[in-house]
Order: sequence, then structure tokens, then C-alpha cells
Amino acid sequence: MKKRLLLADPSPSVERKIAAVLVSEGIEVTAVTDGYAAERSLDQCQPDLVLADVFLLGKSGYELCRSIKQDPRFAGLPVVLLVGSFEPFDAAAAARLGADGKLTKPIEPAGLIDMTRRFLGAPVPSSDGAESRLNSEPAMNTEPALSTEPALSTEPALSTEPALSAEPTTTAPIDQSADIELRAASSPLPIQSATDTSAPDPA
Repeated sequence: MKKRLLLADPSPSVERKIAAVLVSEGIEVTAVTDGYAAERSLDQCQPDLVLADVFLLGKSGYELCRSIKQDPRFAGLPVVLLVGSFEPFDAAAAARLGADGKLTKPIEPAGLIDMTRRFLGAPVPSSDGAESRLNSEPAMNTEPALSTEPALSTEPALSTEPALSAEPTTTAPIDQSADIELRAASSPLPIQSATDTSAPDPA
């Protein structure tokens, strides 16, 4: 079932803007231009939320708020007061009369949507399921982030290559004299033959 909003504001442009924004939220808007008409519309409209300009003709938004809050039939009906950016607003009077919030004109769509959702909850899905499809679409932040791509640091670094292959190997010079001495020391000594005739005869 669609939620219903009663808008009491003398400006046709404000009415058109609010109605255009809230139609996408599945909210039915009833608009009147003065406080007395708003009061008479309560029974017929049975709104779930009232937006009332503080400077309504006939009965101001403050007075309309007080009438709504004092009526047992509508005591729980939230009332949000509308006020222009450069218009005076009596916050103490609004609190005393039981106003549930304030919305500044010119109306920003995002602020209007946030306010209505706070009081009326999430939008009602349309008959063609457009709202459901929008909610089921993956958000942009569900796409893989760039940080999930392999980083350059995962590639083999130059420092992982064998160090010897990077620098030419220098062979130390061989000490040939030491090698010759080593071979001489390891060679067997010649054995003198007992029949060696080169030895001098004993006298």
C-alpha cells in the first residue's frame, strides 16, 4: 500500500518539485495551499506524514502542527515544518508544539528523500518491479578493485637471480712454483741399486 503525504505550501513550484521527487518513492502526495485546507484534508487524506510551511495563510504551520498534535486521532502523525533559507524559524516554538522536524527550502531531493524514508520507511516497489531491479543491481564497489590485480612486486625481482651470473667470475692466478714443489714432494725417491757399479770400491 502506498504511503500518503499531505503537503501544505502556497508555492506551486514547491508542490511540483516535491511531488516529482516522491513519486519515485511510491508516495502519494496531496497538496493544499493554506492551513485551514490542510486541517480539513486530514480526515479525507489520512496522511502518513505532513509537510507544512511555517507561513501558511489562514493557519500557520506552527498552528497546524499544534492542532494535529492535540487531536487524539492524529497524535502520532509526524509533522515536518518547511521554512525558506532566509526566513525566520522559531525552533523553540516548533519543539514546544511537537514538530518532528524541519526542512529548508529550496528543497534538495536527497534531503527530501532522506526525511521521508526516516518517517515512512523504504519506498514501495512499483508494480513492474523497477524498484526491486534497482536494488538488486550490483553496486559499483562490488567490481574488482585495481588493487586485486597482480602487483609488480609479484614478478621475479632481479635480486632473486643468482648473484654469480650478474658479475663476471675472476679466476685467481695459479702459483706454478708452489705446484712444482708439491709434485716434487709427492714423487717417490729413486731407489739406489745394490749392484750400482758407479760406487767406489772400498780400499
